[in-house]
Amino acid sequence: MDILDPGKLAARYEVSKRERIARQESEAELPTENDEEWIEDEEVGAMPEELSSETGKHWALKGFARNTTFTLVFVISMMTFTRNSACNLFALIMGLFLDIGGTGSQVISTMSNAGVCVSVSTIERLKKILSDDAKKKAVDLMKTGTSFFSIFDNINIYLRKHQQRLFNSNSMIHATNAAVIAIPDIDKTAEDLKIKLDNRGKRANATGADILPTAEDQEKIYGSYVGLVMHMIISYCPGSSTWKHKSEMINMANSKMASDRPLPPEKTDARPLGVFDINEGSKKGIIKMLQSLQETSTLSKDEWAGKTHIVADPGSLAKHKGLLNRTWDAAKPNYADGKALIRHSLIARILYSIMLNQKMTYFSELSNWKPSPEELSTFAHDFVDNFTSTKRADEAKAVNDDYLAHSIYFIRDALMFCEFEHAVSFADTGRILRVFKFWSLSFRGAGLHNYARECLELLVRWKYELDPPLRAALERSWFVNRWGLPGRWIAADLYVEQLNFWVKRVFIAKGAGVTVQYIIEKGSACVEIFREISHKFARTFGHSDHARRHKEVNIEHDLRLLSEGMLSARLHIQTPERPVQSAAKVNRHGKILTPAQSMIIDCYDLGAEILNDGKFDEFICTTTWDPAVGFQGEENGNGESNFVDVLLNGTTFDSTRRNPISTDDYNDVDDGDDIQP
Repeated sequence: MDILDPGKLAARYEVSKRERIARQESEAELPTENDEEWIEDEEVGAMPEELSSETGKHWALKGFARNTTFTLVFVISMMTFTRNSACNLFALIMGLFLDIGGTGSQVISTMSNAGVCVSVSTIERLKKILSDDAKKKAVDLMKTGTSFFSIFDNINIYLRKHQQRLFNSNSMIHATNAAVIAIPDIDKTAEDLKIKLDNRGKRANATGADILPTAEDQEKIYGSYVGLVMHMIISYCPGSSTWKHKSEMINMANSKMASDRPLPPEKTDARPLGVFDINEGSKKGIIKMLQSLQETSTLSKDEWAGKTHIVADPGSLAKHKGLLNRTWDAAKPNYADGKALIRHSLIARILYSIMLNQKMTYFSELSNWKPSPEELSTFAHDFVDNFTSTKRADEAKAVNDDYLAHSIYFIRDALMFCEFEHAVSFADTGRILRVFKFWSLSFRGAGLHNYARECLELLVRWKYELDPPLRAALERSWFVNRWGLPGRWIAADLYVEQLNFWVKRVFIAKGAGVTVQYIIEKGSACVEIFREISHKFARTFGHSDHARRHKEVNIEHDLRLLSEGMLSARLHIQTPERPVQSAAKVNRHGKILTPAQSMIIDCYDLGAEILNDGKFDEFICTTTWDPAVGFQGEENGNGESNFVDVLLNGTTFDSTRRNPISTDDYNDVDDGDDIQP
């Protein structure tokens, strides 16, 4: 084995290197077909410092093109595995790494024959073992006595057959993916079912004041709006990277953001439980799913039934879309694309307002703007005062300037959504519930009655029907933090959507292997293990772990186009007689049945009007628990106003009976981190 000594290998290589250099010098004057120099892979040797300290850099200093330690590990593993198949530790990990990365079975079989890795059948057995271990780990959490919540969501996989027959036709797998997530440091009385049941019916004491935003709510929302505007200017204003007091501006913006009761940053103990062959898309399916969870937990029915179970499931944009050549169909919107368009339009309106304030003519002039922290704060306050104010919108409506009023309503609502996302990233339930107060009015006014009802349900239940321990447990169950870092919380249901993505798109079997049984046994509970193995194995062998956070493609050109378009249209300069009207309705004789009217309305005011007109009292009556008769039933009617026809705009949002937005694309489940293995 002396031949494998790195020192002797290096000495031999030095001799061959000198001979090769001499030969290259002698051939340098000979004509060649390609004079380009052969460049070695840039990634070779570009490993993290911690790995360099472990394996050393002597190989590079001695002239080696690769790390000799890695090569020797592979050679020794291949020799021992070829001699004795029981010596397969490295071969097992290597085979699993190849399979996780999507390597075909033919390639893996070839590598197995060469002694590089184990066979495909052995890899499949290993996946079954890892999946069983992952499920056992999740069950152990449920049995330890630690408080936990279970979360599940449906996962649908369409199986397309190339040649359809009676016995081989296209089909759809309807299953349910579940996970168990620990809730540490929670009072055990949160699981006391009797206390929860005793609180039923207390919502009868609720009044309209419980759902209306208070003066304190409006003051905190105002502060958050100012902070959000400052952050967007700091991040996206051309030339902001050269501002002298940028760090001071960021701290000033952070100080203006509201903060109620954010959770301390800590890594969430989330354990996938795997896929169940149950369609939870109905009430019967949910009941069946809960029964399966009880059976999987190995807890007795009495133990399971004696606890409270926390289960979670859960300018006009059209003009800007055309300007930016966004090609998605407005009748079939995608969440990520729609959110990006709203965000870019909001940022462009802020930058356009800076151009107006500074009397600029071209977008490029923004790079010359060098505000002080005080000037930036002053502008942000003025912007929020002028372009999120209902009073300013009413003034614009008074002179029939629907363009300006529409922009004001949009900026207000878009900033509210940004406030919600920021609150989620810091797991601040107080801020989220405050947003729900505004959204309950907005959804009602916009005709989205189901969403308004959910907001009302949360607000009323939180105040009247939850004791403090259960309230704290539920607030913890809303969020997951994969990294234990501040500002990196995500919604718990987004975590399950990410699990669904890995099951459906990344670790899915190939060909005939796509069956619900295979997914249950080998491709769902172990997805987190697969990601960890793939990550650590690649890192061990020198593949640097570059920043895994998603980086947004530069949007400066989009912002320039939008800002200059609004500048030429004088969008934020009040101009009389700029109506946006619905078409008048006429009969066949030409008689006007309904005159044309403005399509720009304040959904907040309209929603408050509807709820004040008896809909809130009806909601309380139909959802309050009565010990004699139970729940009384559903609301009657939708509480539609005379403006309902005005809200129809020819898109999928005209129907409010279902959520029209698709959320199963890669970009939809990307929370800012690279979710690929």
